[in-house]
Amino acid sequence: MTVGYSVITISRQYGSGGREIEAQLAERLGIPFYDKTLCAEAAKHSRLDADFLEQAEKALWDTARARTTYLKDDTGQVLGEAENCHLCLDSGLLGLEHTVRTLEAVFQTEHTEKGGA
Repeated sequence: MTVGYSVITISRQYGSGGREIEAQLAERLGIPFYDKTLCAEAAKHSRLDADFLEQAEKALWDTARARTTYLKDDTGQVLGEAENCHLCLDSGLLGLEHTVRTLEAVFQTEHTEKGGA
């Protein structure tokens, strides 16, 4: 039996209300919500060595930098630019509630078309 799951990644600009949008969307869709704060808190209580966690975070940042460089050098695209995104919404214009409702509708439509629950 194949178990399906969804991962939604939201990039945002400072002051966009992105964290609140993410939390509300996850709640409406009934899916877990993980952010940097939650991950840091979990790490703090995991009894993992602080040096290990710092090295893991550094490795993630190094990977992100490499991905950014690859995207720019090999495709000419710049990470974070609207034309390189699947969907771009202006939460300042739409407001948080309408932004969440729009994302929820897009997810439900895509999920239904692909045979998801």
